[in-house]
Amino acid sequence: MAGESYCKSTVDGKYYYSDQECGHGTAVASLIAGDPLVGVGLLPGVNPRDGQQFYLGTGIAPLASIIAFKIFGAACGYPSADIPTPEHYERWYGMLPSYPTTRFANNSWNHYGDPGNTHYTAVSQMFDKLVRDANGGFNDLGHPMTIVFSAGNISQAGQSAFVAAPANAKNVISVGAAEGYRATDVAPWTAVDCGQATGVNNVAAFSCRGFADNSNVLKPDLVAPATRLGAAHTRGSAKPNECYRAPNADDPNGRYYTRLWGTSSAAPVVTGAAVLADTWFYRRQGNVFPSPAMIKAMLIAHADDMFGGQDRYTGSSLPHNPVDAKGWGRVNLDKLFQTQTSVVFLDEDHTSQGARRFVPGEPSWTASFSVASQQKDIIAVLVWTDRYALTNASGTLVNNLDLYVIDGSMSYQGNVFNSQGYTYRASGHWFPDTENNVEVIRIPAGEIADGGFTVEVVPSINLKAVPTLDGTQPNQDFALYIFNAR
Repeated sequence: MAGESYCKSTVDGKYYYSDQECGHGTAVASLIAGDPLVGVGLLPGVNPRDGQQFYLGTGIAPLASIIAFKIFGAACGYPSADIPTPEHYERWYGMLPSYPTTRFANNSWNHYGDPGNTHYTAVSQMFDKLVRDANGGFNDLGHPMTIVFSAGNISQAGQSAFVAAPANAKNVISVGAAEGYRATDVAPWTAVDCGQATGVNNVAAFSCRGFADNSNVLKPDLVAPATRLGAAHTRGSAKPNECYRAPNADDPNGRYYTRLWGTSSAAPVVTGAAVLADTWFYRRQGNVFPSPAMIKAMLIAHADDMFGGQDRYTGSSLPHNPVDAKGWGRVNLDKLFQTQTSVVFLDEDHTSQGARRFVPGEPSWTASFSVASQQKDIIAVLVWTDRYALTNASGTLVNNLDLYVIDGSMSYQGNVFNSQGYTYRASGHWFPDTENNVEVIRIPAGEIADGGFTVEVVPSINLKAVPTLDGTQPNQDFALYIFNAR
C-alpha cells in the first residue's frame, strides 16, 4: 500500500490530495488495512518482504476497505482559524451511513494546542453522540459507529500530559502508546530518533494519560505498539511523525515504506483489532454484529496487563491494571480469539420490551452462570454507551450502572482491585464507581466453586441514552462480556 488518496474537505468543500503534504493518512491507513499482496509486482525493484520474510506494509485487517475523509485544511496540521466545529464533524460522519458496511472510524488526531483542549469540549460531546448514531441527530439506532482516537503526544507543541479532546470522550476508544519491539534495526532506519522500541510492556514517554477534570476517569482505554512501526509512505519529502525514509535493502528507491511513531500509529492498530473482533463476533454469533460497547468490552477483557514494564514518561514500573498510563492494557487479539474456554455475550437489548434496558425505577438486572473452568480466571466487563454530557463537565457520566458478581454471601464489585490486579472479595455492596462507563471484575482461578455465581447490574438512570425507545422516558442499555462462564 503506497501513494495518496484524493478527498473532499468537509471544512471548505475543496478537493485535495489527502497526503501530498503530510503522508500521515497514508501511513495510518496502511496500519489498519494495508494489503502488501496487492502491490506485489507493482513496485519495480522493491522487495515486499523484510529480513524476517514478513510482508512490509501489512495492516492489522488487510481485507478491510478504507474510506478517507479530509477534515482539516491542505497543510500538515491546521491553523487555529481552521479548527473544524462540531457541525463539521457531524456532517462528515453523517456521510458514513451512506456506506452500509461502514462501522468503524479511526481518528489519528486530536485538538492538542487548542485552548481548553484537555476538557470535555463540544467536540468531545459530539463524538460521544456519534458512537450511538453516526448520522449525528441522536434519533436513530441503525447507524452505530465504533470510534477510535489517538490519545495525544506529550512531545508535541502545546500538548499537556492529559488526554486531549476529543479522545477524552467516554464512548470512544482512546488509545495510548506502548513501545514497539525492534531489538535490532538496519541502517539507515536508526539515523533519526523514532522512539524507544525495546519492549511492548513499556509505555512510550510521549503517550498522554489521564482526564484533566477528574482523576477518577480512566483514559486512555487501551494502548498499542506505537514506536518504529513499519507503514506505507506517500510521495514527497519526509513527513511529520515519520522517523526515517531512505533507501535500504528492503526499499532501494526509498519511496514506499517508512517508520511511524506516536499515538497516531497506536490508534489504527486498535481500529484494525476492532474490525477483526467485529468479524469474529459476527461469525460466532450467527451473523449478528456487535455494538460498539460490546467491541470495547471484548478488547478490554483480554488486554495484556503489562505489569512490571516501564512508564517511560515517569520512569516508574507499571503496576497491575488499570492505571491512566496504560488504561486497561495493551490490546491482544490472540487471547480474545481463543476457543477453549466458554464465554457469554449479552449485547445491547433494543427489543420493544428490553429485559436488559433500564428505565427509572426498574430494579437491578441479575442472571446466574456456572464456571466453565476452575483453571482459568473469570473476567466480566460491562460497557454502556452513555448519554453525552454537558461540555466542561468535571464528571461526564450521566447514567450510572454498577457491576457485581455474587458468590453466596460474598460479592465482587466492578473497578475495585487489589495490588495483584484482581477484584476484592467482600460481603455486601460498598462504594460504587460513579465516574466511568466501563466496569471490570477479575476473579482468580478457583476462587468461585463449580456451583456458579450471579451477575448483577444496578442502575441509576437520569437521561435518555437510547433514542426511539421507551417513549420519552430516560433509559440505558448495556453490553456485558463474561470470560469463563456458561
